[in-house]
Amino acid sequence: MKLAIGYIDDLAEPLHKWHVYVTGHSLGGALSTLLALELSSSQLAKRGVISVTMYNFGSPRVGNKKFAEVYNEKVKDSWRVVNHRDIIPTVPRLMGYCHVAQPVYLATGDLRNALDNIELSGDGYQGDVIGEYTPDALISEFMKGEMELIEKILETEINIFSSIRDGTALMQHMEDFYYITLLENVRSNYQVAAARAVSDEQKNIKIS
Repeated sequence: MKLAIGYIDDLAEPLHKWHVYVTGHSLGGALSTLLALELSSSQLAKRGVISVTMYNFGSPRVGNKKFAEVYNEKVKDSWRVVNHRDIIPTVPRLMGYCHVAQPVYLATGDLRNALDNIELSGDGYQGDVIGEYTPDALISEFMKGEMELIEKILETEINIFSSIRDGTALMQHMEDFYYITLLENVRSNYQVAAARAVSDEQKNIKIS
């Protein structure tokens, strides 16, 4: 970064100021979160040589609650774009991982309602905060008799597994052409494997 912007040393007065945009999708989104925090904590940022803006898309959770708090304090201009029903932003689940700021939910519907930067989208999809619970917190709530919360968690997990099974979870995460190509490859490989299994079974029948 210092070479790219022509930064010489920490003592000299910086000649120019730079605005650095960090972005990524999926795993790249998680990496962009880490890089944005690193840059915002660097001497370059402290001396005002760079300012950082982070946009990511479909990023999983990256760290725990303390990490998210430190990130939100350091990286002031940060935006996570979440496609409606995308499964990747819901993981890791129930392990204490927390999202950083600031979510922008892309919901289905007409253009006026497409950008929905609130917790609850128009069709009832809720920004997944349940997944940020830890096992000890769940047990604590259960022991207090918070059955409504437990039922909500179970319903959320069932819905996620259903979306994995019917393919909508990944469909919402990937660009259309990439998803279709991946799906076609999986189907063709499955057909080849199935054909081989039938052929092997027929050979076994002939031998016996």
